[in-house]
Amino acid sequence: MDSVNPGDLVILLGSTTAPTDFAMVRDGRVYEILERNAFVRPIVDDGIREARRVFGTGCAIAIEVYEDPSSIEELQLFVMIRTSADVGDARALLEQFDEEWWLDHISSARGLLAFALEYE
Repeated sequence: MDSVNPGDLVILLGSTTAPTDFAMVRDGRVYEILERNAFVRPIVDDGIREARRVFGTGCAIAIEVYEDPSSIEELQLFVMIRTSADVGDARALLEQFDEEWWLDHISSARGLLAFALEYE
């Protein structure tokens, strides 16, 4: 795989022409995790699309790596949904996202993926 740097764009599979179908990458290890665990890539892609459907197409999304120092498990990808909504509204939207999409897909991600809010 070519060298990548944090801040490079991840273009979503199957939608390379839509201007909203990307997410910022905050850690180059994101690419390595997606390459080693190809099954999770479509879940990431679909999850970002669903997050933009729920939170609005203008919301910024970034993917980062979470490393739990007390765990020997794989690294985990966090899809951070950046919002300027107040905390109550943002949590209600995240609950809607969970109920309408994420809860149906969480087991397929095998513990490698999480979605979280990031406030502006």
